[in-house]
Amino acid sequence: MADTSNRGKRASYIDRRGALATLSVSLALAALLALAIVLGVGSAGIPVNVTLRTLLSALLGRDTPDASAAVIILQIRLPRALTAYLVGAALAMSGAAMQGLFQNAMADPHIMGVSSGAALGATICMVAGAGVISAGALGLSAIAISAFSGGLIAVLLVISLARTRGRLGTMSLLLSGVAVSSTLSAILSGLMIMNRDKMEHVLLWTLGSFSASSYAKLIVLLPVVAVCFVGLRLIARDLNLMMLGSEEAASLGVRVKLVRLLAIVFSTLATAAAVSVCGIIGFVGLMVPHAVRLIVGPDHRGVLPISFLAGGLYLMIMDTLARTLAAPQELPVGVLTALVGGPFFLWLLRRRGQGVGA
Repeated sequence: MADTSNRGKRASYIDRRGALATLSVSLALAALLALAIVLGVGSAGIPVNVTLRTLLSALLGRDTPDASAAVIILQIRLPRALTAYLVGAALAMSGAAMQGLFQNAMADPHIMGVSSGAALGATICMVAGAGVISAGALGLSAIAISAFSGGLIAVLLVISLARTRGRLGTMSLLLSGVAVSSTLSAILSGLMIMNRDKMEHVLLWTLGSFSASSYAKLIVLLPVVAVCFVGLRLIARDLNLMMLGSEEAASLGVRVKLVRLLAIVFSTLATAAAVSVCGIIGFVGLMVPHAVRLIVGPDHRGVLPISFLAGGLYLMIMDTLARTLAAPQELPVGVLTALVGGPFFLWLLRRRGQGVGA
């Protein structure tokens, strides 16, 4: 009887893996289709067949059929679309990890103070007039480096404040994150008021934009996101067990402190890297993982990769809308994600208030 039950569980797990694989392939194919479409969308409309021929020619090392279309597609739109995809994937993946760690569907990648620290770091750089200084071979601006550093410093501050008698609890992390974020945001507001001539530039950065995307930034972002994805995927099973509670997880062999620290480190690195190349984009890490959980369930072995794929597709589409809806002007992509994410957040609050879900 027990053997029959075990066989049933194994069959159920295999079926679930098959469904996740099908969903993953579907999302990957949808991303490729969306990429072929968005590369042709803009003030200079390019037919899909021309886009595909241009991409194929570039991959094969041949001369492109339309030189002007090739410049627009390969030098402007392609690095932007790929950067938007990677940023969306990083934010959604980090949000899934944070929601699992804090056992709260309303947690997001910025909960540890990354966004406020990055914003303050970037603002200090802008106020100092160092925004145009490059970082040599990395191809990153001083603003990007300052934002990345500011985000990491903020998280280190949160961790140090949350540590009590050598212990690092999820509730103390949450409260410390809120306190640090509020303090850094207040300092940011003060800097903006004292430097009104830089206020517009700072405000646009805090709303997020991919207008300054480049292959150089993409090359720096890709390995960071890839390493963080692999790291989070490796601790996915432990994150599942930690949802039972720290003591229960420890009794099942989970090294709770180490897993908690790794989840914070990988999520923070991915978020800080994403924020440093495009500014602050809200609600992606809140909305996408929660929507994914409604579809695939709470298992992080499925939630993390599906959130990665869905987040990338979502933000690539939103960025395309940001640059086309008000053409020739461009909307900050963070405005659109807030317009979609705000109502979703209110729905989530109402859903939780009615006692539905966690």
